[in-house]
Amino acid sequence: MGQLIGQTKTPWSYKNCPPVTSSYCIDPTKEYPEAYSEFMTRHCTWNLYGPVGIYLDADTMIEESEVDKIFANREKDKTESAAVQMA
Repeated sequence: MGQLIGQTKTPWSYKNCPPVTSSYCIDPTKEYPEAYSEFMTRHCTWNLYGPVGIYLDADTMIEESEVDKIFANREKDKTESAAVQMA
């Protein structure tokens, strides 16, 4: 049985990425929450569509700061939803 596109025999880790060369690259020296993997590509870049985004278009590449904003907004939404439910 063959491998699917994007699959590797060993688990992929962003810790094996090369040193950062732009704000679109994953920094292998940082510790990221596991949820950030949603936006990581195997090419060591940040992408709006995550691992499959690299096959779509360069327009979907995002910077690490944008990933931070996405997660901050999700937390804000959770907090607001919880406050509304308690009201």
